[in-house]
Amino acid sequence: MIASPMKSNKSNRYWIYLLFHSFVILGFFSCSKNGHVIETNKAFSFQDTCSENINHTYEVYIPGNAKSCSRLPLLIIVDPHGDGKSAIQRFIPAAEKYKCIVVASDLLKNNYKNYLEEIDILKNDVISKYPTNGAIFLAGFSGGARMVLSFGQRNIVDGVIACGALATKNQIITIRAPVYAITGIQDFNFIETAQYFFQPEEAPGNLFIELSEELHEWPSPNVLSNAIAFLILDKDAVNMKCIDFKELGRKLSENKKTEIETLKKKHDFLSALLVAKNMARLHSEADANLFQSLINSLEYSQEFNNELNRLRESIRFELSVRDAYMKALLAEDLSWWKTEISSLNNNINKDKDRYRNYAYKRIKAFLGIMCYSISKKTLQSNDLKNAEKLLSIYKLLEPDNPDMFYFYALYFKKNGEHENAKLYLRKAIDAGFSDPDMIEGIGL
Repeated sequence: MIASPMKSNKSNRYWIYLLFHSFVILGFFSCSKNGHVIETNKAFSFQDTCSENINHTYEVYIPGNAKSCSRLPLLIIVDPHGDGKSAIQRFIPAAEKYKCIVVASDLLKNNYKNYLEEIDILKNDVISKYPTNGAIFLAGFSGGARMVLSFGQRNIVDGVIACGALATKNQIITIRAPVYAITGIQDFNFIETAQYFFQPEEAPGNLFIELSEELHEWPSPNVLSNAIAFLILDKDAVNMKCIDFKELGRKLSENKKTEIETLKKKHDFLSALLVAKNMARLHSEADANLFQSLINSLEYSQEFNNELNRLRESIRFELSVRDAYMKALLAEDLSWWKTEISSLNNNINKDKDRYRNYAYKRIKAFLGIMCYSISKKTLQSNDLKNAEKLLSIYKLLEPDNPDMFYFYALYFKKNGEHENAKLYLRKAIDAGFSDPDMIEGIGL
């Protein structure tokens, strides 16, 4: 049987890619008794493909000046939208400073059913091709965080960075490695982490928390670099000759002491306490005692307890408003929601109380995610009447949201309004919507 031209061309392109990839790998690595080792000091990045699943592509970054390392720790990143190229960019400064191979999946995204199997396929593919040293770390944001946490429960890893989402206490305990949670104080998932501020005795012993100012988004490269530093320094087995870990630890310690004092001056005693708790784990007895002394002075200070009480009240307020809004989503008309959202935006712009302002922002973000979730369900069930109402509320809340534009395109298509469907699909793409399967699913 003669293969069709289409299949033949696809096969040829794949083999050409494999041949090119082999030359690239040989140019940067050489073989030893134990596999590949780094033979260049040049940094490089490109896309690779898992041998076991050619549909699973991933981005690779190898840091520069790593020849003397020979082998490096591996960091696997899972982005909830499968945007490996964008996600990996945030980790490049950390990869350069702490010398690790970073890979980010282009396949895995929210609601991907076989994510545990695919993370394992990705891990094994990287280990077989690149000069890793046995240390494996994972990082994920939002749904990606839940995926890497779940993988860490079932597999041997050396650390997990969870951004914008967290597992339960019992789930975290089953991960036999540090879990470094980066929580945005304006993130609608903040409450998942905040519970441990009020009941620190309930926090798992392997959980370490850093607060950031972000909404529900990947943290800044600087914040991610803190997390990588923590995991690298915590993992004694990393022990790479190309890095002076003693000097690295000393500099980190000095920077964190300064950061704690800066946070205290800003009256951000909670963040200062969390930094001190994280640092107490990493250092020599003298440094550990110093950070423990800072912990004690903060925990028993009136300023810290006043701050904790303000945070507690803001969360109680947030939960009560969330509950009321959930009941009102389908019960109240669009005129009511216009007034309510206008009031919410006004409070965000004018309320000067730090914790109450953060609560308003989390409430708005929570409403947005509820509109996303329920709009999706109503469209899937062809409940177009409620879909139209929810999308109208969604548009008031987040007028530039690409998911909102996409759902409008789907709504108009289901309603037979194909020109409007095309218009809103273009708006979604222009706003950053990039899921090729969902775009193709509109069928326009």
